[in-house]
Amino acid sequence: MRKILCLLPLLLFAFLVNAQDVSAVKVNEQTEALSQVYSLNDTQTGEMLKIQDRKLRNLASIEHLKQEDEELYYQKLKAIQYNTDVSIQRLLNSDQMKIFYQRSVDRRQRQAELARKLQNQGATPKEIERALIEME
Repeated sequence: MRKILCLLPLLLFAFLVNAQDVSAVKVNEQTEALSQVYSLNDTQTGEMLKIQDRKLRNLASIEHLKQEDEELYYQKLKAIQYNTDVSIQRLLNSDQMKIFYQRSVDRRQRQAELARKLQNQGATPKEIERALIEME
């Protein structure tokens, strides 16, 4: 029994370290992908890493709301997405902003297509809005 109690904190610590490694890998993957899309320099890449880390932490902090208060969850999810976009915009130079705007136009076109598709299937406006938020 004593051995089990001694090993329990160690196992918990290992689990937490592993969970942090997984999220760090995800942040690095997202940052690398955006770095390639926008051709970011080293300073911008460092800032993008901070932006993506903050986004991931914010998403993790609201995950419990998905079950508890779905309406609040979607409001916060939308706010996180908006704030992330604003942070990225502040980071980019004028040439990179052209790419950002084009990606925004492409995203809005995909959202419009999804909204039309869901509307034709008879989805409610709330269902359509939630699907569009989750799409991002």
